[in-house]
Amino acid sequence: MGSCTAIGVWGSWGGWSTCSTSCGAGTLTRQRFCQREPCDGSATERRSCNQAVCPAAAGKWTAWNEWSSCSRLCGRGLRSRSRACYEGSCAGSANEQEFCNEESCDQEGEWARWSGWSSCSVSCGAGVKRRTRYCRTGDCPGNYKINSSRNRPSVTKANARIGMRHGEVRRRRR
Repeated sequence: MGSCTAIGVWGSWGGWSTCSTSCGAGTLTRQRFCQREPCDGSATERRSCNQAVCPAAAGKWTAWNEWSSCSRLCGRGLRSRSRACYEGSCAGSANEQEFCNEESCDQEGEWARWSGWSSCSVSCGAGVKRRTRYCRTGDCPGNYKINSSRNRPSVTKANARIGMRHGEVRRRRR
């Protein structure tokens, strides 16, 4: 008596299913059926689909916060307010600014104190020192900065050349 070896026969693969997700990583499947036993292997085949990232969900804005205080009491200042986005990505801006107190100031303004003098802008030659102030309230007449010119001895060629001693002057040969 000889041994009898049976060979299974698979039917053709069916069509692919739709992807298991509309965006983001999903799976496609298809099936086949064994037409004569014993069939070796799997009756289901899987493949990945929709590898692209899902678009951000439309978010929702909270109500605007209250307006900040105006940056000036009069004479056109700025104020701002903000809001937050939740549950996704929101279109538009989270911050808003507008002008406020645009009426001119009837009273004369008040200057803050002058700052200290800055360092001189150069170490030798003509330089500038500066000090500033800002208008605290109202319309302030006058300048917000003062410049002061300073003359310092300039560097001469004799003491600026490499290899020469202070005060030594090199004579040109003819």
